Amino acid sequence: MIEIKDVEKESIASEVGIKPGDKLISVNGCGVSDIIDYRFLATDDSVDVVIKRNNKEVAFEIEKHPDDDMGISFVPKQYKSCCNKCVFCYVDQLPAGMRLSLYFRDGDYRLSFLHGNFVTLTNTSWKELERIVRQRLSPIYISIHVTDLETRKFMLGIEFDDEILKKIAYLDENNIEMHSQVVLCPNMNDGEILENTIEDLWNFRKNVRSMAVVPIGLTKHRDGLTKIDPVTPEYAREMLKNGVKWDRKFPRSDRKRFVYLSDEWYIMAGEPIPEKEYYDEFPQLDNGIGSVREFLDDLNDVKGDFPNRLDKPKEITIVTGMLAEGILNENLLPALERIENFKVKLLVAKNGFLGESVTISGLLSAQDIIRTLQEGDPIGEVFLPPRILNTDGFLLDNMRPEDISNVCGVPVQVYNDDFHSLYS
Repeated sequence: MIEIKDVEKESIASEVGIKPGDKLISVNGCGVSDIIDYRFLATDDSVDVVIKRNNKEVAFEIEKHPDDDMGISFVPKQYKSCCNKCVFCYVDQLPAGMRLSLYFRDGDYRLSFLHGNFVTLTNTSWKELERIVRQRLSPIYISIHVTDLETRKFMLGIEFDDEILKKIAYLDENNIEMHSQVVLCPNMNDGEILENTIEDLWNFRKNVRSMAVVPIGLTKHRDGLTKIDPVTPEYAREMLKNGVKWDRKFPRSDRKRFVYLSDEWYIMAGEPIPEKEYYDEFPQLDNGIGSVREFLDDLNDVKGDFPNRLDKPKEITIVTGMLAEGILNENLLPALERIENFKVKLLVAKNGFLGESVTISGLLSAQDIIRTLQEGDPIGEVFLPPRILNTDGFLLDNMRPEDISNVCGVPVQVYNDDFHSLYS
């Protein structure tokens, strides 16, 4: 049973009399425990809905097109947290004072299906795996990290065999699409262990469509935690060589790549970002696999539409993290600087909140940006990079762009992917 939060005006649910606060008991005679059950059951053209209102059950018979949405949203359910104690867990490396949601250790397969979150499957039961198959919850995103059992136990902080390859084999047999990732920790799950992990997953390549290899992120808040070696530029260059080797050793029959290296490897190694052909259909874009290429291609698509001259003089400041400094200096700034009557300044923010080894823009805090603006003499309106905010408009430390503006005395906003807001 799940509680209905909102009912859209003039929707199917509104027309039949379903109201916010009603509790959905069943659809077509089947119990509803979460939004996935609802979506799975409500796709028929004839839907019998039973709700609970004022301790009484009320039934509705609804005729609709199978693709029609009934216009219902639900009170969020509590999701299952991760039971692992991973030695590299990012949550353990976070300071106090951040958004509460960042401290949640996500370990629920439902969030993997609904939002593309990566889960290890260690606390996914066989009953839940059967539900994934029965309701066709595909694709699923799996944090594999390592398949060698002893290394896996150590890295995930578990004392049992979680049967990860058996679980993947079961999903593969039932044609559930999967995407995997390895968070790479130097001298821990690399080398031969990594190659074996890739091969173990490659054996299921019919339905395990991709594997992303991303470098470990280390903050300055690691007192008392397992020592993990940082990724160096030299290490990143070796990783790129491995990537070329894996393309030959682990091909896919459809001529698409199996192993994808995240953008950080290329930037850290000082090498160009691959062309879009490298990323095929960008299967792990939200995981940082190809996001820089997408940015560069989007810029190339629209920079020809940039005006030659502005009617009125305008000055702006763009704030970025350390990782993207070269990308912006070499690509975005030259395109903007061609505009007459327009002056652009780039300020690079070091991450004092999490540590200077954390260089991506999306993990900058408002405190970092405020310090950068106070020390950097900004000009005009200040623009922050896309995706620095969560869906509610907050940065990591629970501040909004307007809070930064109030502290620094300058207008602050986030620029859009089309870049139009920078000069309009």
